[in-house]
Amino acid sequence: MGHTLFKNMKLIENRLGGVIVHKTNFTTEAYPVMIQDMLIVGHSTDNDHGMDAYHADEKQAGVILPFTDEIVVKNVVFANFEKNNTNCFEASALSDNGDFMTTGGHTYEIENIKYVGSINQKVKWGRYKTDIIHDIDGTVSGKNVESYITPSMPHLKAHSGCEEITDKYEVPVVVCDNTA
Repeated sequence: MGHTLFKNMKLIENRLGGVIVHKTNFTTEAYPVMIQDMLIVGHSTDNDHGMDAYHADEKQAGVILPFTDEIVVKNVVFANFEKNNTNCFEASALSDNGDFMTTGGHTYEIENIKYVGSINQKVKWGRYKTDIIHDIDGTVSGKNVESYITPSMPHLKAHSGCEEITDKYEVPVVVCDNTA
């Protein structure tokens, strides 16, 4: 996928993911894939034909991030991702089935995220658990300062600017400020 803008959309109870970006191999830092100004609803109570009725046990993500770099997610509201199999972001998820050659380590630029209602998991990590979220304004982590979020590893926890968090993530993560 090249430079693409997904903007001003409302996505409600999508079966696998609201926005699914598989690969961003024809982009640059100056021209990334952008997901901007969206409302993504995981579960609604007024939908007679929603996830409860047909696919209640399937996993669901608001945004499935690619197994490549150069993506920006900005000004997105996630609402009602409270069920056990739901998460707002899924990192490198499409590499999980082994069909794609990737070892992770991809960086995603994310800012101005809001959560409405109950949230089960903010981020689910792909198989390799090495991707990095550059939380530009701290709204993913809730720290409200620029930070980086990645699955926790002993060498990362040792840094003075990093804090391990276990709540609202699939696995323990470290949130490091931009000085770590």
